[in-house]
Amino acid sequence: MRIPFFTADFSAEQERKKKLAEETVKKREDEAPITALIEKHFDTVLHTAILTSAVLGSVYFWRRNLRRFPTANHVTPELIARKKPLVGYVTSVGDGDNFRFYHTPGGWLTGWHWLRKIPTGQKALKDQTIHVRLAGIDAPECAHFGKPAQPYSAEALAWLRGKLLNRRVRVQLYQRDQYTRVVGMCWYWKWGIWKQNVSLEMLQVGLATVYTSAGSVYGEIEQDLLKAEKTARSKKVGMWKLVKPFDSIKNDGTPKTHRNRTCRVTILFLAN
Repeated sequence: MRIPFFTADFSAEQERKKKLAEETVKKREDEAPITALIEKHFDTVLHTAILTSAVLGSVYFWRRNLRRFPTANHVTPELIARKKPLVGYVTSVGDGDNFRFYHTPGGWLTGWHWLRKIPTGQKALKDQTIHVRLAGIDAPECAHFGKPAQPYSAEALAWLRGKLLNRRVRVQLYQRDQYTRVVGMCWYWKWGIWKQNVSLEMLQVGLATVYTSAGSVYGEIEQDLLKAEKTARSKKVGMWKLVKPFDSIKNDGTPKTHRNRTCRVTILFLAN
């Protein structure tokens, strides 16, 4: 059977268009290989970009919010400058104005206490806790390094242990001191909702004085701290029971005065 002439012309035209399209595609690929590659693999590039952004965003979020800081040596000046408080669990209280806590970033939301357990025991907690010196106050010191215990040091230690030991706390970091501790303001939760400031409360019960030496920090509550100490003095609560009404400021029985007096006695003893 003979093929009609117009059918042959139509087939030739289709073949010509097909070749022209192939040449156009090849020309585009030669002239713009990167653009062509993106057009050809757009979905792959898009998914890769989304995944990369998600990974980088997760790393950034983890570093800013979920990274755990084991010790005070891991607390950087940048972290302090951010003024972001740390949440943790108090594992020990060594004196009337300092304690150690295990940093638990994210708290309950990231599984701490119900999925992620906090280590116990001295060996497991070694190099895993942050040593904190309470900001704004000075509490009576217990006996150490051959120095006798200061009056009301046992009461201050017992009070602080009763408030903080084995409890969740929130610590606002201010600076690091010469003893590799972090100086910070601490709050604990009362009835699950109210945050109590430990420094302020210790002043109110007469178990600490406002810290006035060089490098002291008070956050934003310096006047509140001074007022709390003044009220405790006037009511003679806690250690202020030991101070006579007409004692001079130089002999007021505060922890700082006691330390200075002890140091003077020690120096005189060694000199003789």
